[in-house]
Amino acid sequence: MKKILSVCLAVMMCLSICTTAMAADRSTIIHPKGFIALSSGLPKVPGTTNQYNPWAGARAGLPEQISVGFTLYKVVNGQEIYVTSASNSDRAIYVEARNFVNLSSGTYKLYAYYTGETQSDGSVTTYVI
Repeated sequence: MKKILSVCLAVMMCLSICTTAMAADRSTIIHPKGFIALSSGLPKVPGTTNQYNPWAGARAGLPEQISVGFTLYKVVNGQEIYVTSASNSDRAIYVEARNFVNLSSGTYKLYAYYTGETQSDGSVTTYVI
């Protein structure tokens, strides 16, 4: 008789725990946000005299809709003069924007940015050629 009561009590406890867990409010579930890393650069194209390859790329932890781009300016007497820009967007883990441009010596600023589903950010890097 004690064994039957013990089994019944155990079954009742399991049912009460399972029912409570199944009735949990979905709004209390924590959904982690993603992380996106932005990279950019202005490398010289090997074997050329003055051709450069400005780029910006954004890498996410999970696939999401990402837009990435850059704008390159030459700094002349304290003024920023537009040189080139590029952008790209896709639903992916990595999205990149690239371009090719001929540059003379001087100071350049590369403004890179991205916009994703989880976050957005940008950076400015100065290059002296």
